Amino acid sequence: MDLPASYYGELDQKNPVIVCFKRDIRSFTAFMKQSSSQDNTSYAKGIQMLMEIWRKYNHRLPSSFYWEHMLQVADFLFGLKLYQLALWQGYGHHLLQFSTVMITDITDISHFMASFFPGGFNDDQATMNLKIRSMQGCALCIFEEEKKLHTLSQRGLNKLLLVLNFIRIMMQAFQKHKDLYNYIYDGSAHIYNICRYLMTMKCGAQLGAMIFKRAVFESRRRRPNSMLRRTLKD
Repeated sequence: MDLPASYYGELDQKNPVIVCFKRDIRSFTAFMKQSSSQDNTSYAKGIQMLMEIWRKYNHRLPSSFYWEHMLQVADFLFGLKLYQLALWQGYGHHLLQFSTVMITDITDISHFMASFFPGGFNDDQATMNLKIRSMQGCALCIFEEEKKLHTLSQRGLNKLLLVLNFIRIMMQAFQKHKDLYNYIYDGSAHIYNICRYLMTMKCGAQLGAMIFKRAVFESRRRRPNSMLRRTLKD
């Protein structure tokens, strides 16, 4: 029977569950460093190792502790340019705890909040940070995965435009919360990098069309309120 880490006392470096958890992570990272990204057998074994870590420890460790370390693993995979593995077994896997909605499916702020923050921004700080970190990680993985192909298909372009839209929505949702301003800054940097890439791929027209559509949508959304104010004033 797999007992929780709390059964063994303090959640410190001597706790046997934590010792084994960190040992298995070290084994995984060492294996992936030695493996070639082109080796499908090693890639498949890496997935199996990650799934085994999830099976053995997800229910035995405090959620924030477990996911903090697993997102560090996702960051490690991102650094190895294993974007799909980082996305599906790291950042995306974490977000599945809260919603099955993909970030590229988010349509507006209401949809964003209902999917990831149904109770508002009332999560504890650790949970908030991990959740937002996962969202940004998903966006960057999608971007880098398309970028490394060196050619941009229409499908890839559409996907990146959806990523841009998601980041914009996320930034808008954070605007009234000062403790989230650093994530707005991060989002601005991500938007700049993605837009710069799209411009180098000669996709300026598509970017312009997206911005124009957004401006039209926003003006239509705000118009009823302004008309109501004028009516009341008259």
